[in-house]
Amino acid sequence: MGEPQFEATAYDLVSQRVNHLRFLKKWSQKFVAAHIGLTPSAFSNKMGGATRWTLEEVIGLADLFDVDLDALVGRSRPSESASGDKKAPGDDAQGASGEQSVGVKERDLTIMSRAL
Repeated sequence: MGEPQFEATAYDLVSQRVNHLRFLKKWSQKFVAAHIGLTPSAFSNKMGGATRWTLEEVIGLADLFDVDLDALVGRSRPSESASGDKKAPGDDAQGASGEQSVGVKERDLTIMSRAL
């Protein structure tokens, strides 16, 4: 008998990637929860695996973090050609190109997905 094997589910991958993106952007759970319509407690339960993410929540997370839905759920790796950084929703600062800037590029997800 060997050690039990753990196979990450799409729900686990979403939580892992959200945690990584939050870390990169220095966003609190409370901030992210508010932007996808969850209480901090409900968000914490989803991050810990006690409850599952809904499709609407995962779409909201992908929009918030400006990443592809497939990359967020582990179906694909993000493209290396990111169009630039974007700011947090509601942030009025803009870059030279006029686009908002957030601080996480698709390459960050690529690096993270390779580590998983």
